[in-house]
Amino acid sequence: MTGSETRRHGIRVGALAAGIAALLFTVLVSGNGQAAVGDNSITYHDRAGGLFASLALDASGNPVVSSQDFFDGDLKVLHCDDPNCVGGNESITSPDTAGDVGWYTSLALDARGNPVVSYYDLTNGDLKVLHCNDANCAGGNESMTSPDTRGDVGAFTSLVLDASGNPVVSYHDGTNGNLKVLHCNDANCAGGNESITSPDTAGNVGMFTSLVLDGSGRPVVSYYDYTNGDLKVLHCLNANCSGANIIPAPDTAGDVGTHTALVLDADGYPVVTYFDATQSRVKVLHCGDAVCFFRSRMSFASLDPLLAGPIIGTSLALDSAGFPVISYGVSGETAALAVVRCNDTNCEGGNESFGTPDRGLWPSMALDANGLPVVAFHAGVLGVLHCGTPSCIPPPPPTSTPTLTPTSTPVPPTATPTSTPVPPTATPTNTPVPPTATPTNTATPTATPTNTPTSTATATSTGGSTNTPTSTATATSTGGSTNTPTSTATATSTGGSTNTPTSTATATSAGGATSTPTSTATATSAGGATSTPTSTATATSAVGATNTPTRTATVTSGGGSSSASPTGTPVAVSTVLAATVVPGNTLSATPPSGNVAPGAVQAPDTGQGGGSAGSGGRWFAFALLLAGGGAAAAIGAGLRRVR
Repeated sequence: MTGSETRRHGIRVGALAAGIAALLFTVLVSGNGQAAVGDNSITYHDRAGGLFASLALDASGNPVVSSQDFFDGDLKVLHCDDPNCVGGNESITSPDTAGDVGWYTSLALDARGNPVVSYYDLTNGDLKVLHCNDANCAGGNESMTSPDTRGDVGAFTSLVLDASGNPVVSYHDGTNGNLKVLHCNDANCAGGNESITSPDTAGNVGMFTSLVLDGSGRPVVSYYDYTNGDLKVLHCLNANCSGANIIPAPDTAGDVGTHTALVLDADGYPVVTYFDATQSRVKVLHCGDAVCFFRSRMSFASLDPLLAGPIIGTSLALDSAGFPVISYGVSGETAALAVVRCNDTNCEGGNESFGTPDRGLWPSMALDANGLPVVAFHAGVLGVLHCGTPSCIPPPPPTSTPTLTPTSTPVPPTATPTSTPVPPTATPTNTPVPPTATPTNTATPTATPTNTPTSTATATSTGGSTNTPTSTATATSTGGSTNTPTSTATATSTGGSTNTPTSTATATSAGGATSTPTSTATATSAGGATSTPTSTATATSAVGATNTPTRTATVTSGGGSSSASPTGTPVAVSTVLAATVVPGNTLSATPPSGNVAPGAVQAPDTGQGGGSAGSGGRWFAFALLLAGGGAAAAIGAGLRRVR
């Protein structure tokens, strides 16, 4: 078996491991993905898709994603028809199905919004470039070329378009262990005379490349030096990286530099995320110059390893303030898709915002017009996350403040019957003048009292109440004495209620006569409260009669009841139930057939279709990754050890 064949065999083994892990991820997503909380939108598409995802947003902010279908070994392109990919009628095409293709895809959109994709053809060991002639790659006659077929070339691709719309691609030459850069001289790389250079040939270099163009159109590339286990950054001195180039190794501490992602800040200085395998964490490099040459000007930050496990893919963007936003996949027992938003340009604050909205590998991220992350990732299927917050951390649930809302409709008895109905000032003017019975004889008068009490109660409810009980008792003794106590009480309620107290007056004359008049009235206020004050008056005359007024008021409303004190102020009690709403992720899945209504929650389609002989083996692969195997060890096995 030749070196190239051994290398491709190693890649296939790693890929097959990816298949098993993908299946396990599918189970995890089906069981746990729906448990995510927040305003994030997560949708799933294309069973077995999403491996080596690369994402861009079209002019409407709709995601366009290239990836590999690891069942069939095909290149796939997804074009969503809305920003959240929830319409259920997204476009999914397979523009290249010839052999085991679609590895390490990298996508950009041309000026018309048509996809341009670089990828690795594993069957032939070639670099390929696809240029679609429509936005969905649906014409069936897209341009597909293999601009570099010299040896086993084309893994770990990264693509951008120059100012003329011509592709520029960095990738790995597996035959020679070199970093290579392709600069096409036409939009389809079809001329046959493209510029292909090998700017770094020192050892086995050029894995996990990430490429951007500086302000002058010169390539800047971050990548992994496998021989030394270092992160390297190339800054070409011309558009084709021909001639002399500057190639520093900014980080050499331990085994560092896999899964790189690179952007340039506003000054043109590189910012790079990558995996530090020695510390098992993601690191962030911010260079202090355009070529990352002066170490004293560099800033290094290690993101806290909140999630243990090898990192599989990082993606990086800068927000409007120049602060890094990073997405990466974690394999192993704590498998997760992480999104980190730094709170400074160097991620040195130590209190960056960490969100883990789902589980997934090989993320590719862009920021929408509002600075919200949109991430494509592999979770056994192709997943698309559109965050609802800048760091994909769900907002706290709203705190509900219960408000007393009466169950009765007019507002509760504010019918405070100020039924402080003037308590029966029924001070019966009943100091009944004692009968000065001056008998003309000394005989004890035999009092045959004649008591004819008269009680009159008048209530008027026209905004005020009037109580006028009148009690008259007349006692006549043999000696001719007469006792006439009179009691009058008036109460007024502001709520329109009428209070008619009961007044009882008892008078006893010298001869033993007793007068007990009684009057009762009940008033109802506009709010439904009923007040029934009672007044008892007892008058004491010179010969021993007493009059003691007492008053009690009770008010009842639809919201509860209250017993007022003698001052007559009622209290209303009502009960209200408050609802708490907890926002959650909009989680939906769109299998290849059938539509899902926007916002629906559905487990992804995990059905297994056919596939080539190699695809069955892919099932064995990602299991290793999920169990903790690294990408460079599993997927890149053939690349790293065959030399």
